[in-house]
Amino acid sequence: RVEVEPTVLGAGLTCSLSRPSALLSPRVSLGFAGAHVETRGTARDPLASNYEAVWLGGGFGLLGLGLRLTSDVRLNLDAMGVLLPTPAVIVVGRREIGTWGAPGGVVSLGLEVLTSR
Repeated sequence: RVEVEPTVLGAGLTCSLSRPSALLSPRVSLGFAGAHVETRGTARDPLASNYEAVWLGGGFGLLGLGLRLTSDVRLNLDAMGVLLPTPAVIVVGRREIGTWGAPGGVVSLGLEVLTSR
């Protein structure tokens, strides 16, 4: 059995393409991403089990659209793509069974609430 556990951290710049008071507010973001990928292989023979971890660097891009519901609440729909130039290779029994870090994407729906002005 093999478990892969990625953690992705990113930092970038966001550009809003409208005024904060607009009903619809599109935005774009570009930045750097770091991924910590851990693999755990559990075998019937405990001596054959293995654990590996690696940090990988790359970039990300985000396209988002916000819908202002009230003056302090916005519904956000975001699509983000992550690209790591060097993917982590997952090896089991000296055979490559997969990679992690090929281009990937995430779509999220969020609620943004402003708490002070």
